[in-house]
This record gives sequence, C-alpha cells and structure tokens, in this order.
Amino acid sequence: MNTACYSLLTFFALLLIPEKPSTSPQLFTAKQLYVGMGPNAQLEIFCTAPDNRIFHAWQQGQDGAWNSLRLLSPADKAKTLAVGRNNNSTLELFYAGENDKLYHTAQKDIIQHWTGESPMGNNDFAKQISTGKLTIARQQIFYIGTNNQIYYNYQQKENGSWAGEQKLTGFAKQVSLARNFDNRLELCYIGTDNRMYHNWQNKAGVNSSWVGETKFNGLAKQIVTANKNDGAIHLFYVGTDNRLYHQWQLQFNGTSGWAPETSFGVSARSVAAGINAQQHLVVFFTALTDSRIFTITQNDEGRWGSPVPLNGTATSMVTANNHDGRLELFYIGTNGALLHNWERRGDFKWVGEQAFQ
Repeated sequence: MNTACYSLLTFFALLLIPEKPSTSPQLFTAKQLYVGMGPNAQLEIFCTAPDNRIFHAWQQGQDGAWNSLRLLSPADKAKTLAVGRNNNSTLELFYAGENDKLYHTAQKDIIQHWTGESPMGNNDFAKQISTGKLTIARQQIFYIGTNNQIYYNYQQKENGSWAGEQKLTGFAKQVSLARNFDNRLELCYIGTDNRMYHNWQNKAGVNSSWVGETKFNGLAKQIVTANKNDGAIHLFYVGTDNRLYHQWQLQFNGTSGWAPETSFGVSARSVAAGINAQQHLVVFFTALTDSRIFTITQNDEGRWGSPVPLNGTATSMVTANNHDGRLELFYIGTNGALLHNWERRGDFKWVGEQAFQ
C-alpha cells in the first residue's frame, strides 16, 4: 500500500472514532441569588437560572465543601427570591413568580424534602423581598408590591402559618432589613424619589407599632445593611452620583441618632457588606469602570483601610458567615457565572474565586 492510500485510510478511521466527552466542569449561569444557614448549620445558596428556574446547593457539612447545584422543582420559577429560617432551623424560600405573585416553600426536614410551592395570599404580589425574625421564634418578611407600596407579613406562631399581608407606610425601589440590639426590626429603603428612608418598631415583637417613615440624608441607587459587633446598624450605599457612602448608628439601638453621610472616596457599581471572622466590618464594592471586586475593612479602632482588590468581577453580591464565623462572598460574575470566595482558616486570607457547577 502506498503512502498516500495509507494516509487516506487513517484519516477516515479517525473520523469514525467517537469524540471523548469533555471533562471540564460546566459553569452555572445565574440571574438572582440569596444565601441562608440550613438546619445542619451549613450554608445553602438559592439562585435562578436564565429561564427563571430555581436551583440550590448546600455545604456537605459545617464550613465544608459544596454540592453541585440542583433543581428545586421542575415547575417553580422566580423573578426575585429571599430565604428565611424557621425556629426549627429549616429554611423557607420566598419568591415572586413569573406572574409577580408571592409564593413560598419550606424544608420539611434536614434531608432536603420541601413542601412545594404555595401562594402567600390570594392577591400578594412582589418586586423585591427581604426576610428577618419578628421574634427569636417567628419569621417576618417585607416586600415591595408591584405598586411600589411596602408590605409585610409574619408567622402567627413559630414554624407556623402566616398572618396575611399588612401595609407599611412608604413606597420603595429597594428594601434592606436590619435588627437593633434590643431586637426591634428596622427597615431601610430607597424611596421612589431615590431618597433613603427608614422605619423601625417602637418595641420588639408582634404587637409593636412602627415609628413611621423617617428620611435619611442622601440619595441612593443600591443599599445594604450590616450590624457591627457592638450591635449598631451600619448602612452602605451607592449614591445616585455612583460614589460609595456609609451612615451608621452612633450607639446601638439608635438612641444617639445616626452619623452623617460619609464618602469612602471611591466610585462603585454595586455594594455588599458583612462581618469577618475577626469581627471587623467589611464592605465589598464593584468598581464603576470595570466591575472588579474590592474590599474595605474596618479595624479595631473603627478606622477604614484602603480598597484592596479581590480576584473577580461581579454584577451582584451577597455575603454570609460560615458556622465558624468566616465570611463568604457569593456573586454573579460579569459573564453570568455563579461564583464564591471565602476566608481561609488560620490566616483569614481569601482563598480565591471558585465557581459553582
């Protein structure tokens, strides 16, 4: 057989050999994300895919490795979502469906059996949701209706049924729920006029009245709240001028009022905040120009450091603490991938960007 014929036969033989499947992991693309602490004290992430289907993944143990993302239910879809925790430590997912109707589903046990989708009410609709605890035992949710009105709902007893939709004074674009040192809830929000407002309970518990809408100084495009280890609420936000700002309670429970608007001196596209393993406040922001992630950390004396780049770019971010206190950042990359980064044990340095699959 001459060389030309041999080469031709080899070529056709190679065409008949089946291609070996790729072993590279497939990145998960997400639109929305929210994180909670599950019944075994392991973090659990919930997110929506581009087709609005809901997926979730959880740590295999406290502070441990993560499972791959799994579909929560074939039929359930969400435009926005939030996660709360019942008194028995099971998680409850709240979400606005593709019809904007407000739904919920709850874990029935610690092995990921869920009750299934159920409407919160016959005519409850939502654009954004925030969750918290009305008391140590009972959940409360706040949400913005499709008419921009702020509403809330709460459990009538621990792990139990819900009281029904209630109006709260004010109209909003975004809400962020915080808790005072004495357990009174405080809702911070951006009004439809881009001004920032807050409203808080006169006393902790279900029967409390609310003070009423109170104006903050400043205009905002996005806000987030975090509690310092002394109990004071801190408010971080991206202003309408794209600058990153900060206001905070001068004393826990807000008895001495709030500090005036203070700029970090940087431009930002989005913001998140949390407490790290060393009990320091950390603010995360994405740069306005290229969406790169930066951190700014407060020291023991309350002074803020300089921005430090963190590997990765993001369009949205949320934080959560592991069972041992280490801070973890979850975010959607500029390529749509669902990603996370966390503090390493021992030296508390960041491990680097990791992808969910």
